[in-house]
This record gives sequence, structure tokens and C-alpha cells, in this order.
Amino acid sequence: MRFRNLAAIHILATTLIAAAPVAAKVYQIGLIMAERNSPEGDDILNAATSAFFESRRFDVIERARLDKIFEERDLSDFINGNPGDLSTLEDVDVLGLITFSKEQGKEEDDYKPIYFIDIRLTNVKSGRIVGTVSSRRATFFNPKTPYEASRLLLESIRDKFPPEGYVVDVSGTQVRVDLGAESGIQEGDVLEIIRNDDVIFHPVTGKPLPQAEIVVGRLKVVDAMDELSTCKVKKTFEGNQVAMADRVRLVPKNQEPAKIMEKIEKWIPFVKKKKKKYGEE
Repeated sequence: MRFRNLAAIHILATTLIAAAPVAAKVYQIGLIMAERNSPEGDDILNAATSAFFESRRFDVIERARLDKIFEERDLSDFINGNPGDLSTLEDVDVLGLITFSKEQGKEEDDYKPIYFIDIRLTNVKSGRIVGTVSSRRATFFNPKTPYEASRLLLESIRDKFPPEGYVVDVSGTQVRVDLGAESGIQEGDVLEIIRNDDVIFHPVTGKPLPQAEIVVGRLKVVDAMDELSTCKVKKTFEGNQVAMADRVRLVPKNQEPAKIMEKIEKWIPFVKKKKKKYGEE
């Protein structure tokens, strides 16, 4: 087949690119403890590793490999925000620096320590910090173990790197997607339907530029199995209809109810004290 002009080639390329599904990227991450000699370091590292693995968006590389690359002097530079040359980590996308702290619990919590895990993420190619994930979230409970902190850390990871999948079946207002409980999807979760915008070609090089994403609607999960969820169409925008092979992405849950509850809990000791004083009188 021969094409008479460049425009015809662009049209064909646009059709092929738009039709090709874009899978959610799985990032390669290396995790490093800032306090390597901490007696609880292994528990914290295991908790963080579990959270990233369960997010389904990361593969965690072997610790032994990082230990060979980062000697003590190199590690101290990295901890202080000077990553240096990371070219030896060719197949690693992100490095995560783990710090943790323990805070004393309140009397009603039997003085048990509360664990917090914070992880600074650095892009290996650019050497720039791309963000942080943390177990410091508004919740109804305080994490008393590294494992409990990892559950909150997982929520933070999922907010920053939400699970993505595809529409695999459409029947009226009922839609099935290939995301389920194994990806952390639960009944009541909201998924946004994503499509790529039109391909734009660079006017000089002729190469296709990265496509912008547009949200065409939202789904609500009504039943989540291991690798499949049944959803109802919540809304669509500008007359769009849900179609097979549409991409879907989890919408982070609103933290406002938990934040409100957190404020209420701060008042509980004060209210209890007033009630006790009133009873004594």
C-alpha cells in the first residue's frame, strides 16, 4: 500500500494509536531505610514493601541489589537530598527513602506507641523528588503496629498511583471491569472512565506527541470479585457512552468525613471531663 502524502500517513497513525489500549504502567521501585540500624527497621521495610506490592502499580526490586549500589557515603548523600549519579539503576524508575516515627499514645489507648511511615519518592532518571506517600492520614484509628501503618500507607499510594483497568463488558447501565478485590477495589468505590484525546503531531518532527487524557464518565462499583467488578453507570459527560476497552481508574476517596470525625474526637476528652465535673457537683 502506498500513500500519496504525509497527511494520509498521519491519519492512519492516528487511527492505530487511538485504537491501541494503554496499560497502566507498573513502576520498578527500590526502597531504602533512612535508619538502617534501627531495631525495627526490618518490620518497617517489610510493611512498606507490602504496601507498594499490594497497590498493583509497583514491582519492588531486591534489597541485596540496592545494598551493593549504595555504600554508606552514597546513602548519606541520598538521604540529604543529593542523589548523585543513579545511572547504574538502569531498570529502576523510582527510589523510595523510608523514614518512620513512633508517638506516645493517649491514656485511652493504653499508652501504646503510634507508628507513622513516610516515604520520599525520587525519579531515578531526573534525580528529582516527585512526591511523598505517608501513613499520616485522617482515620478513625491510630496504627499501633508497622502492619497497621502499612494499611494506611497503601491508601496513600493508591491515591497517588490509582489502580487502572479496562471495561470488559457493557450491558445497558451495567458495566464490568477487570479490576477487583485483588487490586483493592471495594463495593462503593467510584471509577472514572478515561479516553485519550486526539493525537497531535509535532509540526516540525512529525512525531506524535503524548496524548492528553479526558474523563468521559464515572462508574460505581456494586460488586467486587477477585479480578472482576460489576459497576453501574453513575454519570457520563457530553453524551458519551461507555464502550468496551475504555480505560477505568479508581477515584481517591474523599477524606472529609474522616477529618470531621478527627475534629470531633479531639473534643471527646473535653466533653468527658465536663460530664465528670458536672456529676461530682
